[in-house]
Amino acid sequence: MDYKNLKADVELYIPKHFTSGRRGRRIEFVGIHHTAAVGLTVRGCYNVWQTRPASAHYLVQRDGVIGQLVHDRDTAWALGDFDANCRSVNIEHANNGSDPWTVSEACLDSGAHLVAALCIAYGLGRPMWGGNVRPHSMYMATACPGELALSQRDAYIARAQRYYDMMAAGAADEEEEVKDEDIEKIAQRVWTIEKGRETHDRCYRMTSMLKAMCGIGAEDTTDPKSIAGEIYNRTIDRWARCTAMLKAICAIPKESMAIEDVPEELDFRLSDWDVERIAERVAELVADR
Repeated sequence: MDYKNLKADVELYIPKHFTSGRRGRRIEFVGIHHTAAVGLTVRGCYNVWQTRPASAHYLVQRDGVIGQLVHDRDTAWALGDFDANCRSVNIEHANNGSDPWTVSEACLDSGAHLVAALCIAYGLGRPMWGGNVRPHSMYMATACPGELALSQRDAYIARAQRYYDMMAAGAADEEEEVKDEDIEKIAQRVWTIEKGRETHDRCYRMTSMLKAMCGIGAEDTTDPKSIAGEIYNRTIDRWARCTAMLKAICAIPKESMAIEDVPEELDFRLSDWDVERIAERVAELVADR
């Protein structure tokens, strides 16, 4: 997805079940939805909306791929309220589970990034849940958008705000690619950096933190490598947890620095995925100590 220019990965516009134009209304907010179907793709959504009188502007697939099915200039039939439809851009998110209706990390991340991009493009301001970012359930009695309005809401809106801040500062589309050798270099620095702690102590603290994050008892002898995998599987907002973990390893107060300062003197920006890669690599170094 080209977030700066709002060009989706897939463009597959439906021929009906939307209204041309916006009846003179301006875009005021982003509507959030879930598909209530596990793994629905852009093509699958297109097919559904051939017979079902409903639509949204975008669909975010489970793998994070974004498709556009209705032009932003037109009105999607999304919220069950025509006036609200005329004032909104609406995003569907494909589910990865049905009990409860969750979305994957990739879907959450791409959806949040798209929210930020739309807020930038249409001058809506910083994303705020219930303000310029509104769940379908605000307009009718529905469980939509599932866990995006419940257990995943805070992670979703925090991610959208972070992307908004980056884009507003002109940094979102200027990040350098962080190569594998960079990840290895940073992981080694995190592992070896001296902050008044002995290496053995950092090993112990690292393992303890990983166990605590995953709800694994301190006496459990689970391999730290598999624990790192559990973080990936169990945690929604892994960015915050990886950030806290890296700071703790370096004995840096959690409120003192941005992730770009851990370790010190990084000369490029780290994405949340980069931080996860670093954290998992450090976990491997701990396991191989």
